[in-house]
Amino acid sequence: MRNIGMSVGTSVVTTLVVRRSQYHQSVLAEHTRSGRFQAAIEAMTTRLSHAGFNAQDAHRQALGRLYGMLQRQASALSYVEVYWVLAVIAAVMFLGSFLLKRNEPGNGGHVAVH
Repeated sequence: MRNIGMSVGTSVVTTLVVRRSQYHQSVLAEHTRSGRFQAAIEAMTTRLSHAGFNAQDAHRQALGRLYGMLQRQASALSYVEVYWVLAVIAAVMFLGSFLLKRNEPGNGGHVAVH
């Protein structure tokens, strides 16, 4: 049961992280239409052009690097959210442990041992 529980828990957490990361990526991608984003692309393209890339490659590299940054930020946000969900679940389980029946040592009966 422990191994099955760990497998299911790992699968649930992985699914939550991926889905929340996709959500945050779509929300963050909405900001790519802003003027600040376009200015960031132009500034990075200029820096990459000065570093030796031609204009077309510099623009592609700038888009790729900013997309990678967007993915990392979306991933970080999703991990923070899943961490908080797991913390709340752990707190509820901790508080729920006080509702369990008290264990009385010595009242377990006789166990036959070979």
